[in-house]
Formats: sequence, C-alpha cells, structure tokens
Amino acid sequence: MKRLLVILLVVAAVVGISVGSQWRTTTTAEIVQTEGVSYQFIESTVLATGVLAYGDERNVRSEVTALVKAVLVDEGDIVQQGQKLIELESDALNTDLDSQKVTIALRKIEIERANLRLKTLKDQQVRLEKLYAEQATQITTLEDNINQIRLAEVDIRMQEQLLVQARLSVDKVQEQINKTIIKAPADGLISALDIKAGEMAVAGGAGQPLLVMVDPDVIYTDIDVDEADIGGVLEGQQVKVFAVSFPDVAIEGVVETIATSARTVPGRSALVFPVRVRIVETAGIRLRPGMSTRSEILQPSDTKNWVVPIEAIRDNAVTSALSAAGGDGMASMSDERSGPEFSVFVYQNGLAKEMGVTLGKQDDRYQAVLSGLSAEDLVITGPYRVLRALRDGDAVQLDSADQ
Repeated sequence: MKRLLVILLVVAAVVGISVGSQWRTTTTAEIVQTEGVSYQFIESTVLATGVLAYGDERNVRSEVTALVKAVLVDEGDIVQQGQKLIELESDALNTDLDSQKVTIALRKIEIERANLRLKTLKDQQVRLEKLYAEQATQITTLEDNINQIRLAEVDIRMQEQLLVQARLSVDKVQEQINKTIIKAPADGLISALDIKAGEMAVAGGAGQPLLVMVDPDVIYTDIDVDEADIGGVLEGQQVKVFAVSFPDVAIEGVVETIATSARTVPGRSALVFPVRVRIVETAGIRLRPGMSTRSEILQPSDTKNWVVPIEAIRDNAVTSALSAAGGDGMASMSDERSGPEFSVFVYQNGLAKEMGVTLGKQDDRYQAVLSGLSAEDLVITGPYRVLRALRDGDAVQLDSADQ
C-alpha cells in the first residue's frame, strides 16, 4: 500500500512539473518589433505596364527599286544628318544617263543644222527677191522659198523642244541615281536594320522599311492605365519606371501625354487610357526600344496624415477566416470576433493592446490612420509569425533594437 502511494505521489509530481512547464511556455512574452506613429505625406501610386520606345522614330525607305550594293552602317550606330547609310546598284541608271546625254548632243547638232539651213534659205530669199524685182524669176519660186523658210523655223522649234525633253530626262535619271545613295534624314541612332547587300530594295511605302532611326536622347514608355485610375493621373506627374531587364533600378519619368479616349486591350476586361511617360533619367543603364516596363505613377497628397507601416495593419475579416479554416495552425483559437474591421496592436506596459482603426490612403510602405491611435503609440510591426497569432492582452517584450 505504501509502495502504491509513493508511486502515485511520483506520478503526480511529474504531471505537476509538466503542467507547470507548459504553463510557463504559454505565458512567455513574445519578442516584438515596434515603430512609432508618424505624421507625414502619403504618396499613393497607380501601377501600369508598357513598352519602351525611342522618340522621333523615322522609317527610312528606298525611293528607287534596285539591288542593295552596300550597307554602310550597323544596328546601334549613331549617325549624323546626311551621312551615307545604304548604297544601291546604279549601273543601269548610269547607262541610261549616258544615253540621254548622247541624245542631248544629237539634238544640239540638229538645231545647229536647222539654223544653218534657215540662214541659207533666208539668204536665198534675198537673192530671189532681187531677181523677182528684175523680173528674172517667177513668183512661184519666191513663194516656194518662203514656205521652205517657214518649215525650217518649225523644225528648229521642234528640235529645241526635243532638246528640253532630253535635258529633263537627264535630270530625272540623275535624280534617280542620287537616290541610290540613301542618307540619314537627321541625327539619330539606327534602332533596326532590315536589309543587307544583295537584297532588293523596293521603292515606295510597301513592306518593311530598310532601317529605322530614332532620337536616342528621347525615350518613352507607352503605358495603359485602367479607367478606374485615370482620374488621378495628370500631365507632369512623376513616375518611377522599372524595366523588366533591370527590375531593381528605378528610372525617373514624367507623364507627358494622356489619351482623350479609352480603348480596349486583349486580355483585359476594363477599358484603358494610353499614357506616354517620358524618361528623364536613365539611372545609367542602357535602355532599348521594345523592353517591357512597369510604371508607378506617384500621386502625392497635399495634406499630412498619421501613418503606420502597412505590415502592422490587421484585416480582422481575413484573420477570422484563416483561423476558422485552420489555415494558420490555430484552429483551437478560432473564437468568434465581433470587433472592428481593421486594427493594430499597440505596445503598452509589456502587453499587446488591440486598437480598432479607421484607414485612409496608403503608399507602398505606409497606411494612413484616420482614427484609433494617438501620436505616442508604439505600433507592433512584427515578426509576421507573432502578429498572426497575437491576441489582445498577450504578453510581449520589446526587441532589443527598439529599446
């Protein structure tokens, strides 16, 4: 009997030690991080995606149809206005030019010959008139010579007109030859080169341009802003642009133009407004046309607000749903909540005090609090694991860095 009593006492002692240890564990104060309530401006942002493009884009096409003899530039080259870019074959045109020059020479000879004949006929007319006055020739001979003079004058005018046409032909062929040398229409950068030696350059606007030139000093990103956000977008607003190739580098931009009407975009249900953002500072990186971008249009507030870090805000509807579903591993603590929609935990004398708050605008870090806190409050901001499980009145301990 005594032995049984001793065993029971030992078991009771072990159970007591275990319960006490568990009690001490559950009542150990969690270490938390805090931040004071601050009074500052809130910059909300409008997010949009787009594509980079250089300004003053010029499509360079050929004005004559000919084989490409030589391409004198490479994609990415900086060129000056008037610089030779592409040389086309001109042998056939040069042959045509030589032929037209021969025609001009022949026309000049014909005119000279016609003038000599006209002079001869006029001299003969003088002699015939004297003979006619002396009754040494007939009137028909005199009249026939007059008709020959008239025909010679007509022949000269015709030859002169043919000479004008030949000169026009020379000018036209020369113009075509000049167009076989394609030059830069302005200073700029070769952003695309779609032709090479041996290929056919086709005159006119059909098909792809031979090359594309842009102004490398002017860079834009054309973005689509949802109609729900366009009301807060104004020309001149500051924009942070992030190229997909450089996701951690903020590029400075400014809203330059906003479309007056909306459009539909495949894959998006809402209407969007095209907005052009001009890049004002590239942050030292090489931007290329066609790069995808993510833009943040900054919308600064004109009034200051009491703000807390976003991570301190507790959405009680979401928290209750997670608890009820056991999503946070605390199903046993999923008691019914009937408090405010949003709240924060404030550090007060070693305890976490839950305070209902009314929220205002937010930026990428801070949330404006319109009511529920005072300027002296220390808001608990983490760790996230602790915030998820925290309850009003739980014991907490300040992180050494916050003391």
